[in-house]
Amino acid sequence: YFRIFGSAPPNSQRTGVFCFCGSSGLGSQVVPVVLPSFKATLQKKNNVVLNWVTASESKNRFFDVEQSSDGVNFSFVSRVAGKGSTSSVSNYTITDSYVSPGTKYYRLKQVDMDGKFTYSGIISIYIEKTNRLNITQQSDQLIVEAEETMQVALLNSSGRLINYFTLKPGRNNISIGNLPVGMYLLRSKEDAGSWRFNKLH
Repeated sequence: YFRIFGSAPPNSQRTGVFCFCGSSGLGSQVVPVVLPSFKATLQKKNNVVLNWVTASESKNRFFDVEQSSDGVNFSFVSRVAGKGSTSSVSNYTITDSYVSPGTKYYRLKQVDMDGKFTYSGIISIYIEKTNRLNITQQSDQLIVEAEETMQVALLNSSGRLINYFTLKPGRNNISIGNLPVGMYLLRSKEDAGSWRFNKLH
């Protein structure tokens, strides 16, 4: 059987004492992996840095880091090798890159040398929706700085589609010299936002 001890309050950076405890059969000795700290920190470009500390480990093969958008259904993010058996403090860090906006939940799946596993408590972090495009209008072009590859649609004031563009990370030039005078909308298909601009001449 396996038991999980620990709790974590619902805020963006959470720590708690988690104990992974398991046994391989009747009369066997309980083998814990104790985590004094497990936390998530948001950095630039929606990168989430996950850090945890173990006070001791015994027959610990690896940790799987898992993420969820609802706190129920989790998916694999990364695998980190354990230290086997040690009574020393060990630090672990991984980065989950370009995480989508919203509340994200993380947990650790700890796997023993014999393949048995159990889970840590769940921590969460909130990622605000931010503009991933920086647009500057010049006389006959738009200069678009994108953080990642994405598609944008160019619409007129009536909402009619004029063209699609695929942006690459970094600087992109979109020609608007052939557009009639009027108001236009540049909209991201990836929900990174929309921007209005006027063609004056």
